[in-house]
Amino acid sequence: MLISMSVKDSPVWFPVFVTEFVVIFIINGITITAFARIRHLRQRSMYLIIKLTVADLLVGAVTGPLLMYDNDMESNGTTWSGFIIMAIKNIFPVASQVNLSLISLERLHATLFPFRHCLISKWLYFIIIVGSWLLILIIAFVMPSLPRDASPYAWASFGAVTLLVLTVCYTIIIVNVQRSPH
Repeated sequence: MLISMSVKDSPVWFPVFVTEFVVIFIINGITITAFARIRHLRQRSMYLIIKLTVADLLVGAVTGPLLMYDNDMESNGTTWSGFIIMAIKNIFPVASQVNLSLISLERLHATLFPFRHCLISKWLYFIIIVGSWLLILIIAFVMPSLPRDASPYAWASFGAVTLLVLTVCYTIIIVNVQRSPH
């Protein structure tokens, strides 16, 4: 998620973006509160959804304000502080996309191998979550270090891969469920 126009140049869009980020924060905060208060929602099958909710909450709380504050992309990558700000801007949107892909892969596994899926331990989910955060950090810090000409292609490729994973997983799930006699 990138704001392409400067908010400083267009005061009409400022309240729209602020409202968007506040709504993202509030809705995900309510969802996290529901997960915290309702015990039966904290199952292994919900761990990745909880992780997605946290990542989306941080998009509204961290990425949004950073995009509003520091929207000048050309001056960001020249210093270490600019590089760090660009990487922090990337972390949580990348986390949302990676989490959506992981959720679709987990649902695919649950559909194709339901008995094996029931036997997955909490440790495997923990390893997947920690591994995905490491992958997210690597992606978020590599993207700003790419040359300016290659960066849009890298973002488009990343988006295409996550969209492909989602599409293939849910297509296989739909076909499998429709063919199943149960």
